[in-house]
Amino acid sequence: MFTFTLRIPEELHARLTAQVAADRRPLDAEILHLLEITLDAVKATTNRPDGDSSALLRRGSHSPPARRPGHPARKRGGARGQRVSASLGACCQRVFEVVGRSLVLLSRDVISDETRAALGPLFPGVKATGRPPVDRRAVVEATAWRFRTGAPWWDLPERFGNWNTIYKNFDRWSKAGVWARVLEQVQEMAHQGGDVEWIASIDSTIVRVHQHGATLPRDTWARSNYKKFGDEPADHAIGCSRGGLTTKSHLVADGKGRVLAFILTGGQAADTTMLPDTLDEIRVAGATGRPRKRPDRLLADKGYPSKANRAWLRERGIATTIPERDDQIAHRRKRSGRPIDFGDEQRQRYRGRNVVERCFNKLKQWRGIVMRSDKTVRNHHSGQCLAATLQWLTSGVSVTP
Repeated sequence: MFTFTLRIPEELHARLTAQVAADRRPLDAEILHLLEITLDAVKATTNRPDGDSSALLRRGSHSPPARRPGHPARKRGGARGQRVSASLGACCQRVFEVVGRSLVLLSRDVISDETRAALGPLFPGVKATGRPPVDRRAVVEATAWRFRTGAPWWDLPERFGNWNTIYKNFDRWSKAGVWARVLEQVQEMAHQGGDVEWIASIDSTIVRVHQHGATLPRDTWARSNYKKFGDEPADHAIGCSRGGLTTKSHLVADGKGRVLAFILTGGQAADTTMLPDTLDEIRVAGATGRPRKRPDRLLADKGYPSKANRAWLRERGIATTIPERDDQIAHRRKRSGRPIDFGDEQRQRYRGRNVVERCFNKLKQWRGIVMRSDKTVRNHHSGQCLAATLQWLTSGVSVTP
């Protein structure tokens, strides 16, 4: 199949936008007539030796190779299988396939128009003087597309503009902490609306590090002249575990499976030692007063029931639902004292711990997160912040002040 760009006249933009709201919908006769003319030009262009293109067409990146002398042109039947990319305004270009009398939507934007409108005010403002800035919507949409698909930056579609410009803006916002602040602002709006459920769950998961993301010098305790990258950790949160080079994400989710806080470490880091650091990352501001940093109750599995963790949680008044391991239970039976209460009521509460697993499931649908190809942990952290932000917004959180 070939990819072409169909330049839709301005008067047809509104009509085509309404027509392609669904994946399959019959088109108006005027639009069909325009498509038939275009597809006839496609077939005529691909069969011409000089490869001259029609005034309505611009060849995409998947155009067929030039026909060698002495080889007959390949026959193509009908319009089925031809792909057309329609421009529906700035930062909105979608690819369709002609099937019968309908257009089939092949690619769609990662961020909906409603979510994009909600995200707009949360990002830095545009300077009134100086060089014309890049459209922030294009940067956010391109970043979401890149982490959603896991593609390299240089493979960004042309509709987003120059890939290097998009990457530089993403990296600049990452260094300034913009992506993390946007997540905090969305959490703040949800907290003010009473939408945060403070029965939190904690767990961790590992992601494999692609070879493209493991090329920076790392502190492997075998060299003394490694490079430093600002606040970047010396090991770039890349460690060795049974899965090879991995990064571990320690995450706290609220009772509805949305991200409250997370930190990234090397894959060999133990879960139990990272519990205090992970919970210290919770910071959800309210309308007045100090930001909230403690959940009402914490649910965790058998990877966290250490004596130090229970004492740390007890000092901060956080109720826990953490089952003990078999060796800890056997050790308690040999000593006098009150055993850990894990009766029917605690078992009923523990059933809600799976929300953090469902949170990981949603985040790992983004291929740029489940397979880390970013060299710095800062950029990988920013991509996960964007995915978590969209997770909050798509869960029905109101961002209206």
